[in-house]
Amino acid sequence: MHVRPAVRRDRRRIEALLAPHVEAGAVLPRAVRAADFLVAEEAGALHGAVALTPWTAEVAELGSLVAEAPGRGVGRALVDATLALAGQRGHRAVVALTGLPGFFERLGFAASPQAPWGIARGLDRVRLLDQGLDQALDHKAERCATCPRLPACAQTLLVRELAHKKRRACA
Repeated sequence: MHVRPAVRRDRRRIEALLAPHVEAGAVLPRAVRAADFLVAEEAGALHGAVALTPWTAEVAELGSLVAEAPGRGVGRALVDATLALAGQRGHRAVVALTGLPGFFERLGFAASPQAPWGIARGLDRVRLLDQGLDQALDHKAERCATCPRLPACAQTLLVRELAHKKRRACA
């Protein structure tokens, strides 16, 4: 299996992978832009997809993660590739909103005490110690406020900090 950036000709196949998960309510509907997705491919067939969407310059969301055959490592491979890509793009953290937090926790993500849907509903705002993550949450909360699923949303926000090599100062 090979994980690669999606190309335009993958769009319909990504939509087909996402469709049953969107219908089941596990994944939010979204327009599929190939530039936002990575795909897992083997022998010409797509077995999974994931989107990486910037919330701010520092924080990106890993979203719309789907794997055709759970338990084969497709999801993990897609997450690993997404984290690497986020690091290459200069993001310092990746977030995921999910109803299955255990999967992401096994991959080093940590649950956040705050979720954007809570902010959008006007629930008590918990300020995090991380200003960049707070700004990202506020950005996403604006989108959550217009989502038809907002009243029933209970997804967990998970955060994965990315390790960046420190640059040496010039002498």
